[in-house]
Amino acid sequence: MVAYHYPPESSSSGVQRTLKFSCHLPSFGWTPHVLTLRESIYPVKDDTLKQHIPAAVTVHRTAGWDSTRHFAVRGRHLEWTAVPDPYISWLPFAVARGLKVIKDRDVRVIFSTSPKPTAHLIAATLKWRTRLPWVADFRDPWIDEGVHPRPGTLRLRVESRCERYVMQCADGLTVTTPEMRDHYLRRYPQLPAAKVRVIFNGFDEADFEGIEPDRVPLRFEILHAGLVTPEYRDPVPLLHAVARLLSAGDLARHDVRLTFLGCGTYVESETFARIVRDLDLGGVVDVQRRIPHRETLRRLHEAAVLLVLQAADTQTQIPAKLFEYLRVGRPVLALAVEGATPRLLRELGAGVVVVPGAVDQIAHAVRALYQEWKTNHDRRTSVPGIAGFSRLAQTSGLARVLDETAAATMHAATHGVLRNA
Repeated sequence: MVAYHYPPESSSSGVQRTLKFSCHLPSFGWTPHVLTLRESIYPVKDDTLKQHIPAAVTVHRTAGWDSTRHFAVRGRHLEWTAVPDPYISWLPFAVARGLKVIKDRDVRVIFSTSPKPTAHLIAATLKWRTRLPWVADFRDPWIDEGVHPRPGTLRLRVESRCERYVMQCADGLTVTTPEMRDHYLRRYPQLPAAKVRVIFNGFDEADFEGIEPDRVPLRFEILHAGLVTPEYRDPVPLLHAVARLLSAGDLARHDVRLTFLGCGTYVESETFARIVRDLDLGGVVDVQRRIPHRETLRRLHEAAVLLVLQAADTQTQIPAKLFEYLRVGRPVLALAVEGATPRLLRELGAGVVVVPGAVDQIAHAVRALYQEWKTNHDRRTSVPGIAGFSRLAQTSGLARVLDETAAATMHAATHGVLRNA
């Protein structure tokens, strides 16, 4: 398993996908060897995550550098040292270690997951050198069309060719939503539809063991866990809606709290603080630093409403935290454009979906949720079908992909039709 995001790295919820795959694959007959970076490279770490790595998993850590930090001069770096991502220097070290692991440990299948796309280039090189079958996992699209890389640039041409090579040469492809699967099949119409499989993110029931809310939500707390940015996950329309409701007397100030938990530099900035002051939301908006994953799950239980922010850049994706939100059972407020997230919430009959910038509609939704909370402070929703999104259930789907990919390659080799990679 070639992955940048693996404990103790904790900058992205993507670490949970790779970690949980490695935890549950042994139940389906696969013993994972994880090829990742040395711990000192990671700028954001949660050492508590390491205790969840099972004994059956062997982690192989190699050298590599972040070109935007380690190769920068006075805070600036050459763009080409970060193509396709800042960890491209990891490639030669990972390939060397990967070849040794494959030789010594009887590896049968290579699996890589992105972001970071360097992981796919490492896996492609290992496949080329060993002829082992390869499954490439895309948690997010590599090319964000019209946004990144910049249209018309040489970088876009280079990365598009790299993405196309991965799509063609990987023996199997996995993505996180049906919408992302459709996106890639439209982008590469020559791909056989059966080659691209959906393996959702999810929640791990084991993570919730022993976690009970310390209290019934005594405040109407709307909580967002995870990264917030002004470009793509903008909370300001929600702030305007809450300020309007407070001014009209539809919300009681002593009841209301908007909590942003581990949301990054934007909500910790003076710019955001000034917006809060201008809207007279002091004492209502609470910005809290990142906390360990297990403590985050406890905080989700204690909130009255769980918030999703999702703009047009992520229409094909479902935030991994949404599955944990649904497992907790508190009401979900999703400020999201039409796409994978609203579709899932409607299919499950869970959550309220509002257009992200529609302040009037947001205010209407918040008012309704507040009135429901006033009636029942401990409101929870049992979501039918949520068990199908457990990490164990989703890993069983990945195991089938690995089984089929390994069997197909073995059959081709037996019959002398294995092509050169």
